[in-house]
Amino acid sequence: MNAIARYDATDQTPADAAVLSAAFFASAGSMAVSENGRILYANAAFAQTFGMFHGSQLTGCALAELFPQAPTSGFRMERSPFGHAVFHSSRTRADGKRVLMQASYAEFHIESRELLVISTREINRHERARQQSIDSQKMEAIGRLVAGVAHDFNNLLTGIILYCDLLLAGLAENSRMQQHARAIRVAGEHGAALIEQLMAAARKQMIKAQPLSWNQVILEMHDLLARLIGENIELVTDLVDGIGSVEIDPSQARQIVMNVVLNARDAMPQGGRVTMATRNLIGCLCHSKEQVPSPKACVELTFTDCGSGMDAETCSHVFEPFFSTKGSAGNGLGLSTVHSIVTKQGGAVHLESAPGKGTRVFIHLPRVPDEVLEQQ
Repeated sequence: MNAIARYDATDQTPADAAVLSAAFFASAGSMAVSENGRILYANAAFAQTFGMFHGSQLTGCALAELFPQAPTSGFRMERSPFGHAVFHSSRTRADGKRVLMQASYAEFHIESRELLVISTREINRHERARQQSIDSQKMEAIGRLVAGVAHDFNNLLTGIILYCDLLLAGLAENSRMQQHARAIRVAGEHGAALIEQLMAAARKQMIKAQPLSWNQVILEMHDLLARLIGENIELVTDLVDGIGSVEIDPSQARQIVMNVVLNARDAMPQGGRVTMATRNLIGCLCHSKEQVPSPKACVELTFTDCGSGMDAETCSHVFEPFFSTKGSAGNGLGLSTVHSIVTKQGGAVHLESAPGKGTRVFIHLPRVPDEVLEQQ
């Protein structure tokens, strides 16, 4: 129906009204005929576009009600190069489903009557496929960018680490300057590990997961994190003794901690407190705000800040790629990366937040059984 052209019937036009009527109503294509802005006839396919079963349910309906987002009430608009007019309309169907549809129409005359034949097509699926293609292209572009700069950046980090070694050799043992130099070297090593992980992702290599303790990761990163978040934010730890081990790549574990803590910092421009806590959980794995029973024991890592917080609508999107609450200042990949890492390791992540009440991020990963650790 998208290529219907303007048609003027004459007395000499042969037509079998019964055949044309039967074809119209039996067609799998969506079709309707209107006159003076109201539906005269509609087939079942057209009715189903609007969540109805029979075309008779639409008889007499105003086009303005069916297509509230049409260009004008008279449906007058420029024709496409193919000779037909097309517009898009978003609406809620009779069954409650929200749909985006494409409607095309063409005028035709029978004697003195001016009529429209209208065709519709639901394009939600096409739009979703298009958006997925766009997201895929974005990720591919990021991969190419990483592959292009990671090698050079890794060389810079190698130089930083080597110069730190030269500084350490010339500084007095246990001096304040030596402590600063060691902190720079540790930061360089962490950066090199993250670059290695990014390069592995770009090359689609397997991540090297191994048993480790969240307590150890946090203690090793504490001084670096304290410097990154600034003096106006207090960094507090509440680490349980005897915490279980989780299986995860060490560089990915550091990336999780870094991303969440830096997000918390950005939510507290006037200062505040970030608390990192660990504990063992027996018999549950948290997939949402509710505790979902699971045969696996897990280890919980939580980050709590006293920042600006977020409303429920924002919270529902924070783990989506490219979604950012920071406008152009954020790339929207921090928490989505955390979510991807955790879920790929069989864990779960969610957050609780409210405007003015801060945010708490929960990360649960399966605990490595003690007998497995003893065998390694």
